Amino acid sequence: MEKTAIEKSDLAELLWESREEGFTALEHEVIYRELCSGCGLCVSACPEDVIGFTEYPKLIGKCTNCGYCLMVCPRSFLPKNELEEKTFGSAPGGSGVIEGVYQVSSKDKGQDGGFVTALLKYLLGKGLIDGAVVSQIDSENPWKPLPKVATTAGEIEAAAGSRYSTSPNLSVLKEAKNSGLKKLAVVGTPCHIDGTAKLKHYPVEGAELAGVISTTVSVFCKSNFIYSMITDVVAGKEGIDLGKVTKMDIKGKHLLVYTGDAEKKVLLKDIHRYERLGCKICDDFTGRFSDFAVGSVDSPAGSSTVIVRTKEAAKVLKDMEKEGFIETSDVTDGDLPVLNKLTEIKKKRARKEAAAIIRSELPMPLKFLWE
Repeated sequence: MEKTAIEKSDLAELLWESREEGFTALEHEVIYRELCSGCGLCVSACPEDVIGFTEYPKLIGKCTNCGYCLMVCPRSFLPKNELEEKTFGSAPGGSGVIEGVYQVSSKDKGQDGGFVTALLKYLLGKGLIDGAVVSQIDSENPWKPLPKVATTAGEIEAAAGSRYSTSPNLSVLKEAKNSGLKKLAVVGTPCHIDGTAKLKHYPVEGAELAGVISTTVSVFCKSNFIYSMITDVVAGKEGIDLGKVTKMDIKGKHLLVYTGDAEKKVLLKDIHRYERLGCKICDDFTGRFSDFAVGSVDSPAGSSTVIVRTKEAAKVLKDMEKEGFIETSDVTDGDLPVLNKLTEIKKKRARKEAAAIIRSELPMPLKFLWE
C-alpha cells in the first residue's frame, strides 16, 4: 500500500537530516550565534587537526563530520549547577564554592601580586605539575596573546601578566598531551575553565584530554576584547607605541596602559564595541570550576585576591606561605564588596542577554511571553 501521510518517525528523520554536521554544526550552533568564548577547545578536540583559530575557530582542512568540536564546546552544553555539584559536591551559586579567600603578595613579577607566577613555579618545582598552559605575547604582533605550554620556570616568568584580548589557551591541550605531559596546570579566564570542567565531567570518547589536567587557575574576568581593540584604539587612536608598553590593566571605568612609569587611561566606553560578543552571555566573573581564582579587585596595590575552592588548593597556598614564597592575609566575604558587585552584574547581564536570544528564536505568537 502506498504511503500518503508523514508519520512522526518520518518527521524526526527529516529534522535530523536537515541539521548540520561536523564543524558546520559548530558554526551554526555556536559561532554564527555569537556565542563562542574563544577558549580553543575545539582545536584540541579535532582528531583530524583541521580546525584553526584566529579570533574564532575556522576550518583549515577537510572535516570528517565526527562532531567532537561541538560536543566538547562549553557553549553547546554546560549545565552549570549540575557541573558544580559534580566538581565540588555542592552548588552554592554566587562566586562558587569557597574554601578560603586571601590577599596574597609575592616577590615574583606578575600582573598585580605575582601570585599566579609564584604558584606555577612552586607547583613545577615540587613536581606537582610538569607544565602549564598560559598565554604569551606574539613576537610579530605586539600585545597579541598566543597560547603556550610552559615547562620551565623561565617560560612561566616570561608569560607573566594579563593580555586583554582573546587567547585560545585550550587549543594547545592536545599538543601538551602528545608531548608526554601528564600533570598540567591550566591558566585562563572563566570561559577556559568551563571547558576544562566539561572535559572532566562530560567526556567525549575519542577526545579524552581531561586526564592531563591536574590544576586550574582562573583569572577574574568581566569581559574580553578582540585584538583589533589593541591596534585600532591603543595604538591607533591613542597613538601609544605598543613596543614600549609594559603592562595593561582594567580599573574602574578605564583600561590602563603603562609605558615604563607613564600611565595612559583609555575609557572602557571607547573600547566597548570591541568586546567579544560571546562575553555577553557569560555569567561567571571568578571561575566557579577552578581550583584557584585570582584577581586584583578588593586588594591593595601589589597584591591579589585569591579564592581557593578545595582543601588541596588551600594546602598548597599554606605550604607556599610557610616556605616563604608568598605572604597572605585572610579575607571575609564582607571585605569583598567589588567582587560581589561585579559577580552579580555579570550574572544579571548574562540572564538579560540569554532572554533576548531566546525571545528572538521564538515564533511570533510566543514573543510576548518574554516582554
